Amino acid sequence: MSVSTEVIRHLVLAAKKVADDPFIVNPLVQSTGLSRQGVELALREYLETDASDAEIETLIAQAKPTSHVHVILSANVFTGALRAIACARAAAPKVSVQLSSRDPVFAR
Repeated sequence: MSVSTEVIRHLVLAAKKVADDPFIVNPLVQSTGLSRQGVELALREYLETDASDAEIETLIAQAKPTSHVHVILSANVFTGALRAIACARAAAPKVSVQLSSRDPVFAR
């Protein structure tokens, strides 16, 4: 069963909503050890919240369908959570996510 573009788009829009929330910056500074400017830069420039429908369709087309994907998130790049979860969701209807104890803020 293939996932729809709307499902991934919804995930991307949810990440954008989190990134646009001014109250997320301080918790990310605390959990990542990055400067405020570094967190703001990452949210603004490196979080992939402007993916086109064509890019989302390519992601879905390249995903190998399976029944369940378990994602273990790294604490090193908090913005990577969106791509990891989107790739997992493109492949499977059931996705479980293990947050890093060093950076549980963004993905939560």
